[in-house]
Amino acid sequence: MAAKDQNEIFSWTPKRKGGELIVPSGRQSVDGWGLYFREDWCFSSIATLIAGVFLASFVFLICWSRYTSDVSAASGVSSYMITAATLAISLLLIKAGSM
Repeated sequence: MAAKDQNEIFSWTPKRKGGELIVPSGRQSVDGWGLYFREDWCFSSIATLIAGVFLASFVFLICWSRYTSDVSAASGVSSYMITAATLAISLLLIKAGSM
């Protein structure tokens, strides 16, 4: 249940008219018409984000080393990209865990 000061989304959702949803005895819940929210991490989206950053840094490494013939500098910039993405995802997880 939402807190008393957090009912903005609830006011936008459609309400059941014409009767009350009755839960039979012995059951904790019953299927009804409404919305179901699940708060959890979407691991496929996180994995896609990580793979995208890795792929982008790898493509950058190949392009930079081909056009400038400097593999060392390309490796440095690519490792910076991966490190920055890892720190951003870690900070996101730490902040979400403290909420």
